[in-house]
Amino acid sequence: MEIVRNFVKILGITPETELPKKIRGQIIEYSDIETIFVPDGNPSVKSIYEIMINLEIKSNRTIHTPLGKIIVIDGVKKYKIIYTENDDSEKVNIIHLHVPYNTFVELPNEIKYINNIKVYIIDAYFDLLTDRNIYCHSVYLVDVQYDENSSNSGFEKVSNIEKYDVKPLIEDHELEQNFREMVLSEYSLDNEDKREIDNRLIDLEEEYL
Repeated sequence: MEIVRNFVKILGITPETELPKKIRGQIIEYSDIETIFVPDGNPSVKSIYEIMINLEIKSNRTIHTPLGKIIVIDGVKKYKIIYTENDDSEKVNIIHLHVPYNTFVELPNEIKYINNIKVYIIDAYFDLLTDRNIYCHSVYLVDVQYDENSSNSGFEKVSNIEKYDVKPLIEDHELEQNFREMVLSEYSLDNEDKREIDNRLIDLEEEYL
């Protein structure tokens, strides 16, 4: 799903129609804040155009405590960031970043078996703090599915943990060309040239929709 927050186009947010319709165990909602660092090997950022998010769960661990059980979930958040470079050319650049993702869920002692765990990204907000630091606020929904009457002793088993894949809508080289046309349309063009590029931009928007 595509949304626009703070003038940044964001892809990878879970649509409301795909969120759980009922509670089959428990649902946790929470948010976190992180700073995304653009590596020194990449050009610095002038403005962010689009960010694609993909959350992938890698593993989980069960911890037994006197007050109950805790499932620790480990994974990775993948970002594809499309931005203009911080120089006179304003050339478009695309970077791929992977950052760790961790959370946990508390469960009562009587729960013996977990059927499924799904983690949804239900909102995200980005802002450029400096030319290499991007503020990110994400809101998650964690759906833990279990049977309270289960007599299974194998609590350690957690099946079918979900992964979410975000596929680019168009190829990187095509996006770079289209985005460069958008930047050029703001500078030193007569009205006829601007109308021609505007028509291309309308076609580009139709591709995204």
